Amino acid sequence: MNMIPALNHNSGFTWESENDLSVKGYAYTQDGKFLKTDSLLDYLSPLLNDEENLISVLKALNGVFSFIYSIDSEVYLYCDKSRFFPLFFRISRGVMVSDDPYSLIQDGDTVLKLAAEEFRYTGYTTGCNTLVTGIKQVPAGELIILKQGKNISRHRIFSYRVRLAGLKYDKDPIAVMHAAIEKAAERLIRSIGQSTPVLPLSGGFDSRLIACILKNHGYSNAICFTYGRKTIEVDLSQKVADMLGFKWYFVNYETLMDERLAIDNEVFTRYYHYASRLTSMFYLQEYPAVLYLMKHNLIPENSIFLPGHSGDLLGGSQFTKVFSIHLNNKHIIDRILQKKYINYPAGQRLLKSFHACLKAELDRNDAYLPYSVFEDWDIREKIAKFILNSSQVFTFFGYQVRFLFWDDELVEFFRCLPPERKNFRKLYNRCLQDTYFDQYRLNFDKELTPGPGKLFIQHLKDFLKPFLPGSIRHKYILRNDWACYEKFTRPMLAEITPSYRKGLPFNGFNSIIINWYLQKVKESLQNKSN
Repeated sequence: MNMIPALNHNSGFTWESENDLSVKGYAYTQDGKFLKTDSLLDYLSPLLNDEENLISVLKALNGVFSFIYSIDSEVYLYCDKSRFFPLFFRISRGVMVSDDPYSLIQDGDTVLKLAAEEFRYTGYTTGCNTLVTGIKQVPAGELIILKQGKNISRHRIFSYRVRLAGLKYDKDPIAVMHAAIEKAAERLIRSIGQSTPVLPLSGGFDSRLIACILKNHGYSNAICFTYGRKTIEVDLSQKVADMLGFKWYFVNYETLMDERLAIDNEVFTRYYHYASRLTSMFYLQEYPAVLYLMKHNLIPENSIFLPGHSGDLLGGSQFTKVFSIHLNNKHIIDRILQKKYINYPAGQRLLKSFHACLKAELDRNDAYLPYSVFEDWDIREKIAKFILNSSQVFTFFGYQVRFLFWDDELVEFFRCLPPERKNFRKLYNRCLQDTYFDQYRLNFDKELTPGPGKLFIQHLKDFLKPFLPGSIRHKYILRNDWACYEKFTRPMLAEITPSYRKGLPFNGFNSIIINWYLQKVKESLQNKSN
């Protein structure tokens, strides 16, 4: 098929192309070989002519990458389970493919109404939808094959679903988990090489584990940072960095001033276009911090950022809090709507439409444990498009990233871990505390990781929050605004159309960012049509 992809984004990671194949990212082979983009291109080139063989190759490759391949009358598009290098396509007078959906917009395009409402509720568009009619995205962990005649074939390469028979009751699960972490850590360290690891270090367990791994492997040059208001989390972060002997910086958002934080600034405009790409809410959490670190020359050019997404989720943070171990197949969709569609006041008509979309998209096969179907949807949608996508801030400024917890071997361990061992993150917390934190005296009396009692209280608060008067809910949101989002989103709120501004912020300041971005997309489409 005669198709030349428009590949516009080459900061942090670059696209490598040869003949009809373009690749971006990195991966490890089954024998442990680390493949950067150019090596990955050479590895994939001879394997693309056989569709069945290609699917098995993709399932075996362990990494964060996307590729585009065109041959004869077919176009192959693939994004791994992280979807960190998103791809978009349009079938109109031929096939158009790009990593920048704005380049695919045509005169007369409008906002896809149901996708826009879903975005308003969640902060991302699900499945293949984007915010614009006619423009599609490649979902996380899927191979899309476009054939002449507008035929679209979808192949699921990644799935987090598990059958009862697939659960593994290891006699010593802590030892097995520790071994999986160590193998993933070895691959991580091999990929970092001589670069400078930069760690967004919170007070929680995920980033603390990565800090311990860096210490174990002799990275004396590691740089840690945290940001926001001065809280107990900041104190814990500094304590961890000091005890491990790492440089540590705190970026105080209450006093931070930078013209590039203004919503009409050219750098900020480029950032939110880059991070959102008509599918995801752009994050503001690390954006001011990275600006500060770069401005004061605190991180070298060869830095690789190591965000801790999302070990706690794999370890079981959603069990009991979000869904029960005994979640019923019939209740999966209702639970997704209740727990994930939360950024705007719910309307019954829209909820019915969302329910119908989820019913069409979800594979609620009775052979799979219902909680794993929920987790599978959550990983492919919210985690990929919302949580992991938040790290686009690092590549925007020209840095690479690595995701320890999304190593295939580690993900597979947690997929097959029995739910009773995930509940309250029992195994996850104990493994990290016993095999990593204890040796560096990083187990503290006051931890941010809640126990069963605190989780129950938080669950009760979350349940009651929507029923509170707006003024009380707003005070609660302000009290928990550790990242100073009220300060950064205040100018956005002033620009939002009054009909949508009413009731904001709802469930947090993300609702302001979401509605502001939606308005910007609508305005840009209207301007293009005029």
